[in-house]
Amino acid sequence: MEAEFRKLIADRGMIKASLTRLNRYFRESSGTVSARALQKRLEANVGLYNSYNTIQSQIEYATQGTESEASHAADRDSFEETYFNLIAEMESFIEQSQAPSRIGNPITGQAASPLSSQSPVTVKLPTIQLPTFDGNYSSWIRFRDTFSSLVHESELSDVQKFHYLNSALKGPAARVIQSLGVSDSNYHVAWDALKSRYENSAALRKHHVTALLDIPIIQKQSPIALRELIDDARNHLAALRSLNEPVDSWDSLIVPILCRKLDGASLREWEKKATSADRVTFKNFAIFLEERSQYLENITPQGQSTVSRANPQ
Repeated sequence: MEAEFRKLIADRGMIKASLTRLNRYFRESSGTVSARALQKRLEANVGLYNSYNTIQSQIEYATQGTESEASHAADRDSFEETYFNLIAEMESFIEQSQAPSRIGNPITGQAASPLSSQSPVTVKLPTIQLPTFDGNYSSWIRFRDTFSSLVHESELSDVQKFHYLNSALKGPAARVIQSLGVSDSNYHVAWDALKSRYENSAALRKHHVTALLDIPIIQKQSPIALRELIDDARNHLAALRSLNEPVDSWDSLIVPILCRKLDGASLREWEKKATSADRVTFKNFAIFLEERSQYLENITPQGQSTVSRANPQ
């Protein structure tokens, strides 16, 4: 059994070495190698992930419950981040290298002549930094909307989208699609599986309502704590609004709940303001907190704007 485990470790090491060589080759030669040669090199190595996943899964199964379990899980995170980022970069570079040059004269605005088009100018754009998603319901809607606009609805091929999706997922979210091989046909299966797991309206509503109720109480007045309170409230209400909850009619419920989170001094100031108002709204409450945080910031000596929030018991 021990000999088999050592072999798995050795085989994994060979796969990681192949990825390192591919990474070094791309970094050192991408400015001189032809797009066709780079494409061939990419095609020869695109199966590295499936090979790694097969071996790594056996290693993780064998080390479940042992002291080395965490280190082997970290090895997967490291490999996947390097692999998917590298493959996405290479595919993007190849696409840009093969695209016809359409750069005109920057002064006259005229299109480049046929002679100049024989030497296309390759511009390597910065890599887009996608948000990551680890399975936290608080982050799902933002991640879904951002990923959809940048990748899912783009003109990238499905296999490229899959690479980007894999590189953006961490922890429990990554395990949802872990068993799927990277391919054109599996991208939509992966995306639908992810949405099926996290686009659970009932679970999302429960999560954001609970998080709203559990916003920590401010123990001592602080401009930072006041801003965090209003930011948290806005974020959870925005998420609930996107789930078709009528949050704009919840003023009479939300404001008293949030008032209970305020420090004593801020609460007294709010009650003075609310007493003279015709109607108390969340918008007015938020404006009050913004103004009060600004006031506290102005009168607090630099370096003393500490946060003082505690979870309700």
